[in-house]
Amino acid sequence: MPLTTSEIVTEIQTRLGSCGVRVELGSSEILICLKQGLRLMSRFTPGEYVTSLNASSSQKKYVLDPAAHPEMIGVILMDFLDNERDEIEQSSTGGAVENPAGEYTQHLMSEIDKRVVFSQDIEWKFQWEVIGNVRKPVLYVDIAEFDIDTYSCSYTWVYAFTPDDNKMTGLPSVSPTYEEWLLDFTEALAKQILGRKLDKFKGIPSSDGGDLALDGAELKQEGIERERELREDILQRKKQFPVLWG
Repeated sequence: MPLTTSEIVTEIQTRLGSCGVRVELGSSEILICLKQGLRLMSRFTPGEYVTSLNASSSQKKYVLDPAAHPEMIGVILMDFLDNERDEIEQSSTGGAVENPAGEYTQHLMSEIDKRVVFSQDIEWKFQWEVIGNVRKPVLYVDIAEFDIDTYSCSYTWVYAFTPDDNKMTGLPSVSPTYEEWLLDFTEALAKQILGRKLDKFKGIPSSDGGDLALDGAELKQEGIERERELREDILQRKKQFPVLWG
């Protein structure tokens, strides 16, 4: 499947084929169609990344680096990392006999405290704040206060796709699940543009003395109907997000 802008332009031009006259869509027009498709995907099925965070019960506010979160829309989920849970399981089932009696009791209580924490969901809130005249993403995290320094956590953040070849936010980051949808949507919009162009060439004489049969209206209508189908399809795939997430 095409994963670069140039390959998508070539693919769409190939799909549309030759119309019998020297009328075609320029790369810029196809990229406009692609941009609209990516904008729709960003609205209903944005890209996702999972990033780790060492959180502390004593710290509530975490200012995220905008450069490390390009095209960020918001945070949709936060949880403890699985390896942190695994370490708790291992430490509570082995190695305790090496501790003196007093330390063992304290160690055991610490493990119990951790289990209490991990049995609960993390309370968190995401919002944008202006800090030093710069709009930055901020994550507020509230973890119960126990005798633990830091917790290994992760948060899932979503981003808007960009109509370029950027590996982090562009076409290479689009899931294979949506590649065909994106191509079909781009083609549907391109058909509408090409159909309007072909309408201008009605009645042009052909080499055999007749007139070229260029039904631009039919091609345009085909593109409109296909766009409608694809919009309904992406709406059905819409991801469910928290009410307040960005």
